[in-house]
Amino acid sequence: MRRLRLVVLPLLSFTSRVLPVLAAPTTVPASAPATTQPVRIAELIDRLGADDFRTRDAAQAELSRLGEDALPALLNRLADPDPEIARRVAEILPVPKDLDRRADLAVRLIESGQRENLRQAILILFDDPDEMHPHFKRAVSGRTGLVAAVSVPILDELDSWHRQQESYRQSVARHQQTNPEGVARLRKSHEDTPPYLAEAAYWMALDARDDYFSRLATTQPAARETEAPRR
Repeated sequence: MRRLRLVVLPLLSFTSRVLPVLAAPTTVPASAPATTQPVRIAELIDRLGADDFRTRDAAQAELSRLGEDALPALLNRLADPDPEIARRVAEILPVPKDLDRRADLAVRLIESGQRENLRQAILILFDDPDEMHPHFKRAVSGRTGLVAAVSVPILDELDSWHRQQESYRQSVARHQQTNPEGVARLRKSHEDTPPYLAEAAYWMALDARDDYFSRLATTQPAARETEAPRR
């Protein structure tokens, strides 16, 4: 499976952190026990907010080595009140090999409402848009609130890739024998498309997120007023 290479500048600074994880999802070392103690994982996550940077870095490195064993506990701390813990948790989230779990991870990142987590969710989805499209579509089906609002532009760009993929395959089938040079150019152009779709998805999803929060800010006071007890 070809790995996604983002070439669009606004996402490049984030790519250097996330794509190594996507290229080689963290796995549990062979010597690790089959079941990692939840208490130990919780302690390590707490240490991500330690005063000493060496303690923070050591805890982050150990959590990274634990791979998917640490994923449930890490997800529960995505919105940790300590910004250092929340930031480091987002950085080391392992990307599951199972595509349904990977789609669920993208949803949890979107659900956090954080801008950087939204970037990461889109990078995960567009690393392999062919595979992730149906899984993400199922994951957000029936969802409401922030996830429903933000997933619309993301699905639009995944749908766009699906249509382009079908057109590309048909063109290759028609012209492979008669125009191999043209097909080679088409292939190069097609391979460079996902980063641009990811870029478009990110900015439109960010707008959708901001619009959702704006609407929420204007409707919540009215709701509180409506729900206030009568005197």
